[in-house]
Amino acid sequence: MKLVKLLMVPFVAMVMFSCSSSPSGEAAATGEATNTATATSEAKTFNADVSSSLINWEGTKLGGSHVGTLALASGSVSVKDGNIEAGNFVIDMNSMKCTDKDADEETKASLIGHLTTGDFFEVEKYPEAKFEIAEVKAIEGVEGMTHSITGNLTMKDKTLSVTFNANVGISENGVTAESNNFKINRTEWGIMYGSTLAGAVKEKAINDEIGLKIRLVAN
Repeated sequence: MKLVKLLMVPFVAMVMFSCSSSPSGEAAATGEATNTATATSEAKTFNADVSSSLINWEGTKLGGSHVGTLALASGSVSVKDGNIEAGNFVIDMNSMKCTDKDADEETKASLIGHLTTGDFFEVEKYPEAKFEIAEVKAIEGVEGMTHSITGNLTMKDKTLSVTFNANVGISENGVTAESNNFKINRTEWGIMYGSTLAGAVKEKAINDEIGLKIRLVAN
């Protein structure tokens, strides 16, 4: 019995490290940029409430993680007959914050300072990212989710399509949408710092996947 317990220790440790080294959520489907949707003249357009909309992000490495937020700079979504026809959103990369519970303000500022450099998002050169809707489809059988959303995500100078699920609410007064937790691979957008693909040692590498959760309010 003692031998079994001893053998279990490294196994449990491995599982714990493995779990902490990857952001939560399922990997989003990504691919080449696709044609974005255009609203018809009959559609009603709602403007994004940038004070209520929010993007939560998570970055991880072996044995640790960081979380934070991004805000929208602007955006709009067009609706016709209770369906989303089109939408586009501008993400303010200068709004990036770290919300780690156990980190002091100096540590948070240092992290954001690094994330905004050319190693990662090069915010001085690319102060905005964009998401433009290509298709919104009703779905069934996914708990808590009502629609699948596909759109083009532009970060830095690269645009790829991304598909994720969301709980969408549409009324005469506006649109709300809250996505599931999903992940994208940053290296697909050319963000290579700390990746094993760029030669980083596995034990010190930063996970290629970024965890995201989006809340949109438009009225």
